[in-house]
Amino acid sequence: ETAVQNPSAEHRAQLTRELDAIVKNALFHEEVLQRDLKFLRAELDEARSAFNLAFGNDAPKSELVQLQSKADEMTARTSDLNVRYEAAKTHRERLEKSRDAVNARVNVAQKSLDRYETDMERLRAWRG
Repeated sequence: ETAVQNPSAEHRAQLTRELDAIVKNALFHEEVLQRDLKFLRAELDEARSAFNLAFGNDAPKSELVQLQSKADEMTARTSDLNVRYEAAKTHRERLEKSRDAVNARVNVAQKSLDRYETDMERLRAWRG
């Protein structure tokens, strides 16, 4: 017997818990990439600053070429990691939408029930 053959609140709750775990794992992966990207961007800034400083101090061409090469490499690595981070973020957002869709109808019904119960309490209080 599967949740598809016999849908219930218990099966929905179990599915939601499993989807929450998947989303949590995706978020962790996204945060690791974001942290790595932050550090890589700092390294890129450092490489660019080193080049600009050397350029401003009329460093030898061979040193400038070496510093520019390092900055170019850091730019490529940063770009690649940024693409991976954005893909992980999009993946996590899609997972969240899927998880939220599982309970969307139930949540709408619960909100309606809550409004109804609030209205009934007001009516009872008004009637005395």
